[in-house]
Amino acid sequence: MSTPAAVQKIIEEYENELRTLKKFDDDISALTAKSQKLLTQKNENIMVKEELQAIKGDARVFKLVGPALIPHPPADALDFVNKRLDFIETELRRTEDGFKALQQKQKEQQLKLVNVQRKLQQNGFALAPGR
Repeated sequence: MSTPAAVQKIIEEYENELRTLKKFDDDISALTAKSQKLLTQKNENIMVKEELQAIKGDARVFKLVGPALIPHPPADALDFVNKRLDFIETELRRTEDGFKALQQKQKEQQLKLVNVQRKLQQNGFALAPGR
């Protein structure tokens, strides 16, 4: 069995690894929320695009600018919605890439945590279930 100081050092290492893993969990949760928000915006913009495509040639479209509704050419409104959809798609891809990278880091962190747990067990120390 190792000295109490050595075991204490391993416990501190375990707690640091656990905090890092928790941070990855929090980051993944934040990316999931961001992704859900972007998907909602995408669906809203798709509905607007469908409405703009369905209007007849002489229909009027208005844009809310501050407290006023300003006439806006339908073709310009459709272009704006298409650009917005492109932006949202780009952000969704970027979020998905970040999500995959974080998942990989999370797996690596879990392996580190398991290795530290093994060190503790080899030194005759068992962690409580809540730790």
